[in-house]
Formats: sequence, C-alpha cells, structure tokens
Amino acid sequence: MKIWLLEQHGREIGPDFEEEAGETSTIAPALLKAVKGVPDTKKPSRINYWVPVRWVPDGLYDRIYLEGWSDECLAGTGFLSIEEGGWDEKIDYIKDLTPGILFTKERERDLELIAGGFIEFEDEDYYSHLYGVTYGFYKSREMTKDHRR
Repeated sequence: MKIWLLEQHGREIGPDFEEEAGETSTIAPALLKAVKGVPDTKKPSRINYWVPVRWVPDGLYDRIYLEGWSDECLAGTGFLSIEEGGWDEKIDYIKDLTPGILFTKERERDLELIAGGFIEFEDEDYYSHLYGVTYGFYKSREMTKDHRR
C-alpha cells in the first residue's frame, strides 16, 4: 500500500505516518484496520461509508470516512477497466478528486477534518476490484470545542 496525504494549499493535512506509528498515536493503526475492512467489490454502495469510533485515547477523531475506488466509481470517465491498464492515470485522477470529496463531507456533516488522503493498493495487496481507498478522519465540532477547553 502507498499512503498519500491530503494537501490543502500546499500543506499536508494529517500526520507523518512514519513518525506517528509510535505508541501514542491511534491514526496509523486505525487507518490500516479500517482500510482492510473495505470489501473488495465493484459496488460503490458497499465501499463508501462512515466508521464510528467509540473511544480514542488521544481524542483526535470520532469517525472515519472511507471511499473505495473501483471501475464502477470511474464510469463515464473514459478510463480502461482495471484489467486493461491505465493504472497511474486513474490513481492521479483519484488523488486529484480526494481533497474535494473530504472537504465536501466536512461541510455536509459540520465536522472538522483532522487527517485524510488516499491509499493506493499495489499488486502485492491482492485486490481484484479496488484501486485504493480515500480516507478521512473527522471530529465533531462539539468534540473539538470540548477538547480545546
């Protein structure tokens, strides 16, 4: 897997996963666990969803948004199927769409985006239908206000 961090106005949003993988961070392990739970299917309705988080010791976030990417998600774009190639062009296209998707979710649900990006699957990940997953860690505005006190 390749992890791409979301950039907003030239600055990365979210942790450096190499540094954050220590004992105090919950983002990297939570991300890997959530992404492994995304089903390897072509159906967009089964690969785009929210994961509620009941308890996080560092209080950084309370939900994760996951949006898997398959050929059906790219329908109408003119790209070839996963079997036919064009992988790099599709990944670039998805990475370009990711910030807008995550910021739209933030506005629609009145949440604060804590970290986000895109995870690209590679051959060794053994996915038949998925190119990768757009992910976003969010915190409710109420949780943000309580955390700042």
